[in-house]
Amino acid sequence: MKNFKKIALGLIVGALAIGFSSFTNAKKSLVSHKGTTFTATYYSTSGTPGDATASHYVYIDDESDLCDVNTQKECTGSWQTTSAPVVNDPPTGSPVYEGEIHSGVYDPGL
Repeated sequence: MKNFKKIALGLIVGALAIGFSSFTNAKKSLVSHKGTTFTATYYSTSGTPGDATASHYVYIDDESDLCDVNTQKECTGSWQTTSAPVVNDPPTGSPVYEGEIHSGVYDPGL
């Protein structure tokens, strides 16, 4: 009976470990949020490196890479906002430019 309890406990611990690990392999999103702030990747419509003008960026909810990397321009930048990103809109809600992520040229046709 003692061995049966050890085996049963081992199976329960193993099942719990598998169950919890299933939540750690989720696909990374382009948006993360902590409390009331959101950090998202936006595509630069100007291509100017270091451009911190929010209206020169647009949010595209797409996991594919829309950057033509054959140039030295800025393709994507990270913005922290107090509003959730909206597709085809610039960062809103007290946007703070966090920096360039990828160089290249934003090409929506890719």
